[in-house]
Formats: sequence, structure tokens, C-alpha cells
Amino acid sequence: MTSEIELMEERRWQAMIDKDIDALNTLLHSQMRYTHSNATVDTKDSYITAIENKVFDYRNVETKDTEIQLIGENDLGLVN
Repeated sequence: MTSEIELMEERRWQAMIDKDIDALNTLLHSQMRYTHSNATVDTKDSYITAIENKVFDYRNVETKDTEIQLIGENDLGLVN
């Protein structure tokens, strides 16, 4: 399961770089919350809108020390 989540994370980052709104709508859960390093929190809709409007203009992403935690029996994963 963790390898599937790692693959989805790679797809998510690439969709963010490509501003692929359709892919982001598929990959991100409807109840997703994205907490930024300045403690600002976006919902799925506000985050996708910000990417679409180039508020966040991702050009390259390098991930390090990714940690995936599987929780319960519902295939819930937390990615840090």
C-alpha cells in the first residue's frame, strides 16, 4: 500500500507543477486540508484555485524524508 501512495504522491506533485486541474481533482480527497509552512490552511477547492491562478507556481519539487502512515482499515494514509 505504501508504494501505491508514493506513486500517487509523485503524480500529485507533477499535477501541481503542470497545473493539471483534472488530475488534482482526481487525486485530492474532497475533505483534504493543506497546511502551509506559515500555518495558512487551504481546502481542496481553495488550493486548486490557487494553483490554477498561479498563487502557487510550482516549477520543481524535490521531496526528502517522506513519511507515510497507514491508519485503520480504510486505507487512510498521512504523508509528511
